Amino acid sequence: MSRHHRSAGFGIHSPFAFNFVCNVLGERLPYYGYAVIEATRRVVVEAGMHRLHHAHVISLSNAKMLFRIVNYFAPRHILQFGTNHGVTAVTVLLPSSAAQLCLCEPLLGSRPLASHVLQPYMNRIHVHSDAGSAIAAYCHALQPDQQPFVLVNEITDGNAYKAIEQFLYTILDDKGVIVMRNLNKDKQLKQLWASCERYVHAGQSFTNEKIGIIVATPKLQPERFNLWF
Repeated sequence: MSRHHRSAGFGIHSPFAFNFVCNVLGERLPYYGYAVIEATRRVVVEAGMHRLHHAHVISLSNAKMLFRIVNYFAPRHILQFGTNHGVTAVTVLLPSSAAQLCLCEPLLGSRPLASHVLQPYMNRIHVHSDAGSAIAAYCHALQPDQQPFVLVNEITDGNAYKAIEQFLYTILDDKGVIVMRNLNKDKQLKQLWASCERYVHAGQSFTNEKIGIIVATPKLQPERFNLWF
C-alpha cells in the first residue's frame, strides 16, 4: 500500500489509527479556533518577519493540525519545550479554556515578540527557564487520572537533551502522547524522535518526517505509520 493511499486511510485496519488519520490529521473542515490562530500568526509575521512562510514560524496548516491534535486528546495539563514566536503555545491553549501550559523556554526574556503574543494567556502559562524545573512542575501538576501530553518544538536548554530524552521515556511508559516538530530541520530532534520510536513498546506512531506523534496507549495494536499530512 502506497504512502499516499495510507494517508487517506486505505489499508489502515486499526479503528483508532483510521479515525486519527482521517478525522484529525487529515480533517479539512473549519474549527472555531482557526480564526485566532490565523490572527496570532499574522501578528508575528507582520511584526517583522515580512513573509508568511518564514522558516521559524509554524505554517498555518501545521498550526491548525496541532490544534486538532490537542482538541482530540483534550489534555488538562500540557508540557511544551520551546515556543519561538509563541504561536504554538497559543494554539495548544485554544481548544480548552481550562488547559494549563507548562512552558520550558529559557530564551523568552530575549524574545519580546513571543512575550507580547503570550501576554493574554499568561494566567494559564507557567514559564520555566530550564528543563529540570519544567519537568518537575509538570509532573507535580499532572493528576494520576490525566493522560500526559508533551509538545517538543525545540530544545533551547542546550544541556538538557539526555534529561528530556529520559523524561519522554517515562511519558511513553505512562501511556502519554508526544508531539515532536521540526524533525526535518533539527538533527537533535530527529535523533530524539528516533530514540522515542525505538523505546516505545506500546501504542502507535504517526509521522511525515517533519512532525511526529506517538500515542503510547497499550490497548492499541503496535504500529508505525509513515504518511503525508
